Amino acid sequence: MQSDPKVNILLVDDRPENLVALESVLSSLGQNLVKASSGMEALKRLLDHDFAVILLDVQMPELDGFETATLIRARERTQHTPIVFLTAINKSETHVSRGYSVGAVDYVFKPFDPDVLRAKVAAFVELRKKRDELQEEIAQRRAAEQKLDASNALLETISHALVGFISDEDPSATFNYLLTAVLSLTQSEYGFIGEILHTTEGEPYVRTYAITNLADEPPSPTAGSPPFLELYNLKTLCNTLKTTGRPLVANTPASVPRRKGLPPGHPKLQSFLAMPFYKGGGFVGLVGIANRPGGYDEQLVAYLEPFLHTCAGMIDAYRSEQGRKHAEEEVRELNEQLERRVADRTAALEAANRDLENEIAERKRAEEERARLLTLEQTARARAETAQQRLGFLGEASAILSRSLDYQTTLEQVARLAVPYLADFCMVDVVGEDGEIRRVATAHADPQKNALMAELQHRYPPSWNSPHPASRVLRSGKPELQVEVDDTWLTGAARDAEHLRLWRKLAPTSYMVAPLIARGDALGVISLGLSSKDRRYGPEDEVLAEDLARRAAAAIDNARLFREVEEAGRRKDEFLAMLAHELRNPLAAISNADYVLEDLIEHQLRYREQLAATSDAECVLEELGSHDTRVSRLRNIISRQTKHLARLVDDLLDMSRITRGKIELRKEVVELAAALQRAVETTAPLMEARNHDLQLFLPDEPVWLEADPARLEQILSNLLNNAAKYSERGGKIWLSAERAAEEIVLRIRDAGIGIPKELLPRVFDLFTQAERSLDRSQGGLGIGLALVKNLVQMHGGSVSVHSEGLGAGSEFVVRLPTCQVTAPGAVVCPPQPIREAARGASVRILLVEDNRDAAETLTEIMELWGHEVRHAEDGPSAIDEAHSYHPDVVLLDIGLPGMDGYEVARRLRQADLNGVLLVALTGYGQEEDRRRSHEAGFDLHLTKPVDPQELQRLIASVPAALSRTAETVESR
Repeated sequence: MQSDPKVNILLVDDRPENLVALESVLSSLGQNLVKASSGMEALKRLLDHDFAVILLDVQMPELDGFETATLIRARERTQHTPIVFLTAINKSETHVSRGYSVGAVDYVFKPFDPDVLRAKVAAFVELRKKRDELQEEIAQRRAAEQKLDASNALLETISHALVGFISDEDPSATFNYLLTAVLSLTQSEYGFIGEILHTTEGEPYVRTYAITNLADEPPSPTAGSPPFLELYNLKTLCNTLKTTGRPLVANTPASVPRRKGLPPGHPKLQSFLAMPFYKGGGFVGLVGIANRPGGYDEQLVAYLEPFLHTCAGMIDAYRSEQGRKHAEEEVRELNEQLERRVADRTAALEAANRDLENEIAERKRAEEERARLLTLEQTARARAETAQQRLGFLGEASAILSRSLDYQTTLEQVARLAVPYLADFCMVDVVGEDGEIRRVATAHADPQKNALMAELQHRYPPSWNSPHPASRVLRSGKPELQVEVDDTWLTGAARDAEHLRLWRKLAPTSYMVAPLIARGDALGVISLGLSSKDRRYGPEDEVLAEDLARRAAAAIDNARLFREVEEAGRRKDEFLAMLAHELRNPLAAISNADYVLEDLIEHQLRYREQLAATSDAECVLEELGSHDTRVSRLRNIISRQTKHLARLVDDLLDMSRITRGKIELRKEVVELAAALQRAVETTAPLMEARNHDLQLFLPDEPVWLEADPARLEQILSNLLNNAAKYSERGGKIWLSAERAAEEIVLRIRDAGIGIPKELLPRVFDLFTQAERSLDRSQGGLGIGLALVKNLVQMHGGSVSVHSEGLGAGSEFVVRLPTCQVTAPGAVVCPPQPIREAARGASVRILLVEDNRDAAETLTEIMELWGHEVRHAEDGPSAIDEAHSYHPDVVLLDIGLPGMDGYEVARRLRQADLNGVLLVALTGYGQEEDRRRSHEAGFDLHLTKPVDPQELQRLIASVPAALSRTAETVESR
């Protein structure tokens, strides 16, 4: 199985430490990371490689990031390569706007979140791989078409040669035409076609019918046998071919056989292919070609197989013709002898008469043989002409199909081309993307019957369940041929009496239908009919129709693939725009809150100085209280926006895990009402913010499901959030549940903006959203409904959507299998809260984190709680600190430089530190990461960003803290 190909990622920064940091963040993607320390070096890299994404620093000497991006966009090869700006200085709106104006897809401020940056780059990598796969598939198709064109060219050459061979007495012209064509088709420089003969001593030699110059001087024909050239010293070559029965391939000058007169290592003969051909089991001749760029192989030999059979047949026919001429010459000589005998030997009249009768009989037999050969010649000529006409027809059809990607227009032209050459009337039916059959082209040789064809199409459009042969062929994928069409056949093909009447007016006498199949799928059918009394379809016509259908199907498939590629590109651009929008909104809020907090801190310091210097303390304290309220509100803003960013990343990771089959459901028996209640609580802030009226209609009796509670809540909350986002403020939303056999049917209905009908088939596709304007953005990345569909299917259910169009609201219907719970054996209890530490409890904590900002802020938080905290930046120093410090809790990052967190955890467990609580505090949160942390010896696994309250409860539960608190109280 072919491994997943790597793509290139370009990292551009003039500071080596920044390049090392970017390489550390992105190395886990497993792609080729190419580094450049300047804009000029980056441009040089772009000349040698293609990149999935470019991470470009803004502030650089000489060429800055904006100028470099402008030059990148100026080149056609790189104008669509995604560019992400990274900066720690140019954070103003002016610089951001300039970055997007020069073609950036994102503008990231330093310090950045490694996980967010990694997720962004991973998305670009995946998009680049999808585009490369589609381009590879299109290239393969083009190669297959080129191979078919080459085969057609060879067959057309053979057809022309056979016509010339039949009409010309001298076969050398035909063989020279064949040799010239084959040398052109195979890109060879030299060659010959010859017949194998033997000398009186039994030595083989070749009598050439066509040859190019292999030596420095032109070859001179052997005296007495023009226009042929006889080549000797070929005993070894002929015996090798006769013994092996296989072509001889020599792709190096040393292995090429030499003709008499050529010195060893002659520069004009670099590679050689000798191909024997047989007739009646005998070795009758061979073809030699030389000096093809790249040499020769078995694939080329297989391609030339029809050419070898043609040469064998032509030489055999030439031998027969020579035999016939020799017989005629013998008859002429016998006649002359007879005349001399009559004049010289009158006495032997009776004997001469008997001889004459014998000669006449022999002449008669010769004449009969000549007449037979003439008949064969005429038949072969007629077949060659027919084959040439059919090749011309298929060639013209291929040219029409390749002119445009609008397959409906090209199919109309093909239908008109088929009439009247192949049919008196033609109909082409195609299966649309919605599964419906549509007639896209009709043609009739009689213009007066075009109205009848239109009436048939209007009153009896094609359908899957019709008894008509076109419907049968579409269902089976196999062609049908009706040589003789009678009334019984028409009756079986008609839907009713009126349909039968119209078919009788069309009056077909012979009929055939060929499927349009591409990549194993039936895309439609082409129906061909005759109305003539003198012409009927046969197997050769059916083969021609199937060939035409294959070419038409390839054209339809190529057109659809092209549209899919265009659609994929459009959806990619929309997703990138949505991703940039959704990330900028919370970042803007956090940035604004940070700015205000900094200002409030400065004011708070001034107020405290005033408090120390003034006698009016009450006024100053009132101002300080107002500042505390504003600080609390800003902290809430930062917390909400940080959680929103985390949810965006979680949704992207969930979708990635589902598409790669890396997600597992933790099923248990769940009561539906409880899951609905949690989903309603999750979406309550959005419902209240938009003043929506949510109405629930649930069954009276409990409904039990075997499901993953978290994923079930995710399904329901995503659908409720979707209804809330796409409803006007103060709108109504209905959620109902009802039993239907052995499943529960959940309906989430809203009276919101609705869904356009053309979007309904794609509403569950990844990155699909209703069209949004700048002043009315509903938010989200377009993956929520895709997650819903995948999670519902993983639970064995289904989800569908219905909408009457814009302004008519939407209804999503989820069907999930229920389970019978007559007497549940266990009750799922709510988790017990972790015991809060006694006031003043202190815990020794070792924090191992290589990100200094994260370490400093977390250390301050834990010290505010009254704990003693020490910090280590790497694995070895963490191990040394643990031995000397004896911590109660170790908060350990996994992605450390050098020795990773897994190895540190294993060594700490081997050190037998009694009672220490080992907690993984990391950005890696997948199931595989949790399994590995458990195996390494971690007690708990927390995913960044961690909730401070959750961390406080966790530390408070450490027994060592409680015991030390008790000892302190006793000592007092």
